[in-house]
Amino acid sequence: MRVLAPPDSTADVVAALDSMEGVSSIIVGGLTHDGGLQVINADIMVHAADKAFARLEALGIDPDAMTMVRQSAVGPVNRGRRGWTAPREQALVWAEAIETARENAVLTPRYALLMVTSGVIATFGIILRNPILIVGATATSPDLLPLSAFCIGLVGRRPRLAVRGVTILVIGMAIAGVTSWALSWVMLHAGAYNGVLSSGNALAGIVTSVSLDTILVALTAGAVA
Repeated sequence: MRVLAPPDSTADVVAALDSMEGVSSIIVGGLTHDGGLQVINADIMVHAADKAFARLEALGIDPDAMTMVRQSAVGPVNRGRRGWTAPREQALVWAEAIETARENAVLTPRYALLMVTSGVIATFGIILRNPILIVGATATSPDLLPLSAFCIGLVGRRPRLAVRGVTILVIGMAIAGVTSWALSWVMLHAGAYNGVLSSGNALAGIVTSVSLDTILVALTAGAVA
């Protein structure tokens, strides 16, 4: 963890970090080029990351002046043999989850292109009655990214992040839908598709009806996400 703190707050920052479990190797470096901020570095275990951010923010440290980089530490072979589980080392860093959610709640050209690709694959999957193509469209679609951003914003009580996530999700679905409509329209006028889906088309039933099975699958997939 690197902290840029005002010189008069250096002692408080060091004392706060030193009092926390999971924090070690605190190093007070030099000043920034303008002499306005003191550089402080420390090694922090994963389970203490969010607590460190909260403690320093309570001291008045600018959130933009605190950064953390995740590293994989490798030591001698016989150093500290682990058991079957290591829950503290695998803890979730909420600050990292929030930052990832913010990155996912952005409309990028890559996201739009993947939604276009997903719409094309799904269209052929329905027309050709091919389950593999439907699965391929699902795998190609990046809609899980803004959906996860919405969920994280909801759980973390960050309404702006939640709104951004659901907005990007709706835009992405609209892009896929418009792509599917446009492709179907072109194929219809080119004579490659008659525009009729058989009532016995199992794939059409999957995507147009909701049952207990689809709800359970959606809930399970959401939990995994």
